[in-house]
Amino acid sequence: MAYALNVKRNLAIASLVAAVLVAVLACVVPSAQAYAVVEAYAPVSAQVPAQVIVKGDAPAQAQDFAVQISGADGETVLPDQLQATIAGEGSAQFAMSFTEVGLHHYTVRQVPGNAEGWTYDERVYNVEVYCMWSGQDGPDSLYTQVSVKNAAGEKCEACTFENNYKAPTSLAQPQVASMAQTGDMVGVAAMLIGLVALAAVVAAVVAYRRRSRE
Repeated sequence: MAYALNVKRNLAIASLVAAVLVAVLACVVPSAQAYAVVEAYAPVSAQVPAQVIVKGDAPAQAQDFAVQISGADGETVLPDQLQATIAGEGSAQFAMSFTEVGLHHYTVRQVPGNAEGWTYDERVYNVEVYCMWSGQDGPDSLYTQVSVKNAAGEKCEACTFENNYKAPTSLAQPQVASMAQTGDMVGVAAMLIGLVALAAVVAAVVAYRRRSRE
């Protein structure tokens, strides 16, 4: 009898403890969810600028250049496109978004080509993207700041690559040949004029001698 009463009492105590735990969890879980909502930041974007400048001779047609961005020091936040194609002279943007405060590191370089007559810029740029809290729009808003530096550590407006084009010598040969042909024609014309003049002189001398004999 006493044993049965003890079992019933223990069951009642266990049920009471379980009810208390359920009530505590019901109060804690909503608070945790609310905290998670407060700490979630709206995504903020950043753009890394790149551009290509063409120098030297004017190419017959526009050349496509490829610029590539990669994460440094184990960077995990990367743009959707890691490579941009620029036709001739132009610019491109590497866009990415951030949801946390932090400092992010990248390197930007040009993919070397092999087109005839082109010399490709091999510079490498170091890019830092700062993601920080904004005090203007509220404590839970973010903003970004992009810093571009060359290999010497100098700040730059953009990752700029200067490619040089030199026209192949074979393209200049027709012009040289044309000039040579023009020079030959001038020489022939001068020779013909000289012969005509010489013939006129000879004819004049012959006519003068005839008159003298008469």
